[in-house]
Amino acid sequence: MEAITLLFLATLAAAAVWAGGAYFFPFRDCRKCGGTGRKVRHLNRSHYALCPRCAGTGSVRRPGARLVHRTVFAIRSQSARARHEARERRAADRAAPDRPQTGHRARNY
Repeated sequence: MEAITLLFLATLAAAAVWAGGAYFFPFRDCRKCGGTGRKVRHLNRSHYALCPRCAGTGSVRRPGARLVHRTVFAIRSQSARARHEARERRAADRAAPDRPQTGHRARNY
């Protein structure tokens, strides 16, 4: 049982390292052009064209990077939505008339 737990934890750690790498370094060099963004058009190597795979940027998205970024964005959106709802509840509680008012605004002149 201990070996299975250790294997599971090692797999989780490897997945976390991969996801962190895909999040912080989502692009890699294009394999077709070698990261130059150019493709040789003629045999004499004097004419170049943009690489069709990377569109001349020299980099392409790593596999899984889009999934990692969308997941992080969804989590951030949910937490931002929860913060906004909590802020709205606090504002509604402050504006509730059933609380006794104190301070200089409570005085009736």
